[in-house]
Amino acid sequence: GFKFMDDALALSAVKRLERSEFTDGMDERFGFERMKEPGEKTGWLINMHPTEILDDDRQMISAVDYYFIQEDGNRFKVALPYKPYFYIATKKNCEREVISFLSKKFQGKVAKLEVVPKEDLNLPNHLVGLKRNYIKLSFNTVDDLVKVKREISPAVRKNREREKSNDAYTSMLSSALVGGSLVTADEDGTSKKMTEQPDNIIDMREYDVPYHVCVSIDLKIHVAHWYNVLYRGSAYPPEIVCRDDLVERPDPVVLAFDIETTKLPLKFPDAETDQIMMISYMIDGQVKSFALLDFEFTPKPEYEGPFTVFNEPDEVRMKFMICIVYKTVTECQHHPHQQTTSTVQFSSWIGCKEIDLIVMTLLDKIFFPSAMVDEATCAACDLNKPGANCQRRMTWQWRGEIMPASRSEFHRIQQQLESEKFPALFPNGPTRPFHVLSREEQARHEKKRLGDYCRKAYKKVHLTRLEERVTAICQRENSFYVDTVQAFRDRRYEFKGLHKVWKKLSTAQDNGDAVEVKRCKNMEILYESLQLAQKCILNSFYGCVMRKGARWYSMEMAGIVCFTGANIITQARELIEQIGRPLELDTDGIWCVLPNTFPENFVIKSTNEKKPKVTISYPGAMLNIMVKVIFLAPLLTNGIFNFYSVHIFRYAVFNEDGSLAELKGFEVKRRGELQLIKIFQSSVFEAFLKGTTLEEVYASVAKVADYWLDVLYSKAANMPDAELFELISENRSMSRKLEDYGERKSTSISTTKCPAEFLCDQMVKDAGLSCRYVISRKPEGSPVTERAIPLAIFQAEESVKKHFLRKWLKMPNLAGREADTFDLEHLEMRSLAQFSYLEPGSVRHICLYHHSQGHKALFGIFIPSQRKASIFVLDTVRSNQMPNLSSLYGAERTALLEKTTEELLPPEKHLFEVRAENDVKAIYRTLQRILLNYKEERRAPTLIAVQSNWELRRLAAGMTVLEEFPVVPVHVIDEINYSVLDLQRHGARRMIIHYLNLDSCLSQAFDMARYYHLPVGNLPQDISIFGSDLFLAHHLRKHNHLLWLSPTARRLVMESDERGSMEINSHGCYSTGKQIQSVKSTFLQSPHTCLMLFLFVMSLQVLSLDANIVNQENKLKRDLLRLVDVGEFSEDAQFHDPCKSYVLPEVICHHCNFCRDLDLCKDPAVSQDGSVLPQWFCSNCQAQYDTESIEIALVEALQKKLMSYTLQDLQCAKCKGVKEANMLLYCSCAGDFSLSFTTKSFTEQVEVFRNITAHYNMNFLLETIDWVLSMNA
Repeated sequence: GFKFMDDALALSAVKRLERSEFTDGMDERFGFERMKEPGEKTGWLINMHPTEILDDDRQMISAVDYYFIQEDGNRFKVALPYKPYFYIATKKNCEREVISFLSKKFQGKVAKLEVVPKEDLNLPNHLVGLKRNYIKLSFNTVDDLVKVKREISPAVRKNREREKSNDAYTSMLSSALVGGSLVTADEDGTSKKMTEQPDNIIDMREYDVPYHVCVSIDLKIHVAHWYNVLYRGSAYPPEIVCRDDLVERPDPVVLAFDIETTKLPLKFPDAETDQIMMISYMIDGQVKSFALLDFEFTPKPEYEGPFTVFNEPDEVRMKFMICIVYKTVTECQHHPHQQTTSTVQFSSWIGCKEIDLIVMTLLDKIFFPSAMVDEATCAACDLNKPGANCQRRMTWQWRGEIMPASRSEFHRIQQQLESEKFPALFPNGPTRPFHVLSREEQARHEKKRLGDYCRKAYKKVHLTRLEERVTAICQRENSFYVDTVQAFRDRRYEFKGLHKVWKKLSTAQDNGDAVEVKRCKNMEILYESLQLAQKCILNSFYGCVMRKGARWYSMEMAGIVCFTGANIITQARELIEQIGRPLELDTDGIWCVLPNTFPENFVIKSTNEKKPKVTISYPGAMLNIMVKVIFLAPLLTNGIFNFYSVHIFRYAVFNEDGSLAELKGFEVKRRGELQLIKIFQSSVFEAFLKGTTLEEVYASVAKVADYWLDVLYSKAANMPDAELFELISENRSMSRKLEDYGERKSTSISTTKCPAEFLCDQMVKDAGLSCRYVISRKPEGSPVTERAIPLAIFQAEESVKKHFLRKWLKMPNLAGREADTFDLEHLEMRSLAQFSYLEPGSVRHICLYHHSQGHKALFGIFIPSQRKASIFVLDTVRSNQMPNLSSLYGAERTALLEKTTEELLPPEKHLFEVRAENDVKAIYRTLQRILLNYKEERRAPTLIAVQSNWELRRLAAGMTVLEEFPVVPVHVIDEINYSVLDLQRHGARRMIIHYLNLDSCLSQAFDMARYYHLPVGNLPQDISIFGSDLFLAHHLRKHNHLLWLSPTARRLVMESDERGSMEINSHGCYSTGKQIQSVKSTFLQSPHTCLMLFLFVMSLQVLSLDANIVNQENKLKRDLLRLVDVGEFSEDAQFHDPCKSYVLPEVICHHCNFCRDLDLCKDPAVSQDGSVLPQWFCSNCQAQYDTESIEIALVEALQKKLMSYTLQDLQCAKCKGVKEANMLLYCSCAGDFSLSFTTKSFTEQVEVFRNITAHYNMNFLLETIDWVLSMNA
């Protein structure tokens, strides 16, 4: 037995040696000879390959052959021996026993065994510095490594499964049964007593890394770098040292070939059935053949193609190094005929420099698989202390498909299957019962039977369930994953910078040095390739975590990145929709249209001489604030990004030869887009180079755009069908078989099923189907997946084509041009070039009507797009006396139709809902719910036209959802008097009339807004005066004049006479007066004894309100005042109102012209719940006063009081004389000067005004008061 094993090993070694010698022979034919003589060479590493060589003891050892090209074009290779290895992990304190076991079992295969401490991310509490001991098994050859791994891996797999099923109690029980102490398996006792040492091996690491990759990583040897290779003989390994000072690469020989074959329709070439028609290839851009003449092929002027043919007998002498084959299969990742919100996992406008949002999320949030932790991991960590912020809980969504059947139904199906017989496994064998079947067969039959049952019982096979899950992310975890991503990012920036440096060929071209020009172009290609390679790898870090079998697989990480990105782009889109229109969403940018009046850039002047101006983008800053508030990471970040930042890029850079150098802010489709879009975008940028002036450039661009718009408008009437098919057709490839997709729906699947109807079924059963289709407009209303028409039908016979087109399009009478049925309006070019917001009358609106008078009010909300209306009646009693609103609406609309056109009227029929309420808060809640439901439906951008006799801020206080819509006030005064008996009928008729006239009012408002260049929501009631002021202000500012109004609308200092307000106690007297001798400030000194008695005397004022006891009250008051030694008619005996107020004189009602003095604090309107309403009503007609007019009057009164206080005269405290000279400190009677109007009195009056602003929400008055107090501290 041992002799047979030795013979097998010797035979294997001989075969490996022969293979190594054969490889050396092939390499020598290509010019790569192994270094045999000692010496040093410098070469550019082009390739590497694992091999085996003989050492000094004539034993086979593994090595890596490195292939180099020297500066002079010579070639050589060198073999670097390196011992392959992998690591194993054992149970705690079992390393010695396992090493002893392995050294005996694998004697002669394992070259070296050593214990190496490693940082294990799966080890609990590893963040404090704990490390796990691993056993490193080193081998002489890779063959020995594979053999040992094959024997150890089953034991490791079994131990892992046992570890999952065991817990601490199981280990303690097993220890007690074998006679050991009650300790766990992780402690010393049980582990050392185990006789089977393979049971102590619990993990393997780095066993699946390819040998040459492992060597290159450990020794940092990379392809496409220059190295100094020092060879000192076979007794020493060669030394390979990197030369960072050498950058320019040599010219390797490149072989490029292409194979043309036959193929079946709708299929890719198959090597088993198809035949080769032609093989074309070239070496170093030149054609090599046996007998061909030179030729030229120049597809474009910038790509000259003079081909020189070298006639050689064969290809052996060329010794090419790089082999390239061309493939025509492309993967289309963009789906233009599917909604963005449903197909794109997440998108965003946010980008930092040019990094994709996914990579930014990985860097900023410290998202990587090993950072996903659970409660058990955090509980074992010493850093998990109260107040620690190292955890960040992130939300993500899990989506799964389940069958609608219940568990009991599944059990009944299992019982039914157990009573059935199934076919034999082999021909002519007995039938098998269900329990004899293998587990895979049982699962397959159960799934099929359960699917059939659900299809019949529930009319569906799957239910999609969405679950919101939360995962904790450790912000202190080892950041090796993030460091790797950052390293790729930094290298890409470095290569991009060097690419821009070498792209400047002006110096070399001016000198006329052809060698230098070629060198610069080679370096440009080198760095362009390097930065693209870094970009591809950089953007693949996220995709790798969801690959099957990935080392760092993590569904949680993928879910968090997708969900976070989706939330960012969703909230950005919602924010943009409030002010403009988003056009296209992507992971690194968002196209949007903002109003012309929306602020864009702010320039801030700084004191820094190097940067005197700082330009801030307002849209970018606005979006930055939103992202910072919602998505900012906690305190623990890696320092790469503080938070996501918005940068607005919009430029195109052209080279002097007319080629496009760099493009930012303009989306150019490269893959997965219609040919129509590609041609349009490429031709548009070429048009920018035509013309010498800006007008000529725009004219050339407009010419290109007009041509393609004409194609869309005319539906390609003047274009052949074949050319049209090339422009609007889409290509898809199906990697799997059609039956593998099941019940899924897509345009590719629909297109594949259609040819099976007029071709054989076998054509669509195999994998690798190529689908080309167009989208039809018919049948209208069907989803896009059902309107995909394969292009193969247009190549069939005329009768077959007509038959199937009528069937698929559901048009029995199909006639005319088939291209007229294509959905050209569905193309994305139209959605980008002609959005509906550019069409007049396309802005959706909601009408909110409100009229209030006293305790009665009428609310109405009309939604024209849904043809719904909700009417609310507010009264003290719930009574619905509304007429038939549908009939009333129809009659009024018919009457108005005779005076105007149909376009300026709302839809014909509406569904009315009427409710009567006695609480205005209930109406507010209902209106708020209606508007929130409308917003959640995500309809088109909509404005709310509000017609109300209240101020908008007062309505917004009751309905906060109004702040989330653009609000346009309708300045129409409604003449409704709610004192009539049938007020509901009159109010409903007036409300419907106003709603019917709303489109006309909005049309006029839009025209005025465009004329005055104002947002339509900012138009005041008196637009003519406001427009004149606005135009004058623009004219003054254009000519560098100061405006006549300051930013805070403060009046200039000027003299003013304060007109005092009078309180009329007796009705009937004249409301004019004259000031006579004033006794102000001549008060008497009052004693302060018997204070409680004096307060009791003051409380008698309440008794004086009763007219029946006036005499008794006066007598009692006189006696009580006598007790406190206060005169009955003294100043101290007079009652002062503790509630200070202000009376506004001569307030005129705009409804009935009634004039009266209005006590602003004592003349309130009380609501039904006892609260004071922020409004005033006329005592004659119960109409509401204009709050803004009252506020303006109060501001004028305050300014007059301030002026009087500022310009008042100083008065002598002794003689009461007025100060005449300016420089006097004392009066001629030696008295001090004092204010005639004290600061305390002025402050008290200002506080009265402040109290009025607090209750009645007068922001302008409050701003004036704050300014007054700040300037008069």
